[in-house]
Amino acid sequence: MSNTKNNSLASLLLMIITVQLGFTHTDLDLRGSGVFPIFILEWALFLMYLFIRKYNLKVLLTICAFMGISLVTYLVSNSKDFMYLLMIAIIAEQMDFHYLFKVIYKTKLAVLLFVVTLSILGILNIYERDITKLNGVVVTGYGLGYSHPNRLGFVILSVVLSKIALLKNKIRFGDYFFCIVLCILGCIVTKSRTLLLMSCLALLLSWYVNSHQHNLKTNKRFRNILLCVFPACAIISIVFPLILAYGNGKVYDIVYSLDSMMNLRFTHIRRTLLTYPVTMFGGMHSFDLLEELYHYSTVDNGFIRLIYSFGVIGFLVFLVFTVASTYYLYKKEEFLYASIIIVMSLWGLSENILVCFAFNVFPVFWCLLIRQAEEKEDNKKSSKSSA
Repeated sequence: MSNTKNNSLASLLLMIITVQLGFTHTDLDLRGSGVFPIFILEWALFLMYLFIRKYNLKVLLTICAFMGISLVTYLVSNSKDFMYLLMIAIIAEQMDFHYLFKVIYKTKLAVLLFVVTLSILGILNIYERDITKLNGVVVTGYGLGYSHPNRLGFVILSVVLSKIALLKNKIRFGDYFFCIVLCILGCIVTKSRTLLLMSCLALLLSWYVNSHQHNLKTNKRFRNILLCVFPACAIISIVFPLILAYGNGKVYDIVYSLDSMMNLRFTHIRRTLLTYPVTMFGGMHSFDLLEELYHYSTVDNGFIRLIYSFGVIGFLVFLVFTVASTYYLYKKEEFLYASIIIVMSLWGLSENILVCFAFNVFPVFWCLLIRQAEEKEDNKKSSKSSA
């Protein structure tokens, strides 16, 4: 009975958080001070969930550590984002991944359709934007309710990744067709190259993993890519801008060329690192001084935004949690879920999608850290009883 109550509370809380954060970057944004009652409701449900669930010692200590980290980051950075990430990880622990992604996918798709419909009806702003592409070509994109075309692209790609995770090895031609059509329509409306590239990568990886499921456990190249991709992308995000600032020679020329292909994203990071100090606990969410100095204040990189939002300590916690959960996914042969981590890591190189659960599904996999603690405790108990 308590398990049923746990899942019901966890599902309701997951749905509320997904809806709330799903309106991020729209005129319906539900993250300001005016929605404090929603925050109280979420915490009430969360505390009820914690009160009625069962614990062993290691699980209790792990959950306490998660809550301690979330409280510290909230008090220091004045941001609820890390708190939501860790809250999702905790409530996800007793639900299977299929059910989790079913809730996430259906909720995200409903919010997307709702926002786009309101914009088409003229209730929400369509956010028409002129976007400069490679070689100075200017194109027009539409956010259709989201504050920038790229942010509509974020949501579409997030929905596609959730659908792939939901269907896993049961994905069929019709499902691929739906995802392809959705992404093509999204690319036409948003003019987002990132949406095009990352959706193609996600679909190709899904096909590859499902076609080679039995061989991946012994494929060392796949294992190395999987375990290194997130930290490698983090290192690239920090080192490449520093090369632009202080480097020379062939390495500088290569990074400069890559920077040009990515619409000067590393240049904007270089300016950010030279303008704003990196702190231990973060709290930096706005870069207005860049607007004054360079007439451009957008930092399109998830890893750098993690560092400034959560600080060095929060960033390292995020890094360790993600690498550890990736290892556990590989160990449990959950290769499809692991492929999503590859896509999201590469996506984070060019967009600010890691800070908020609106686009980031990493915390769903962080629940494996709690499950692992529970399995170790159960194994210890069973070995004692058998002895």
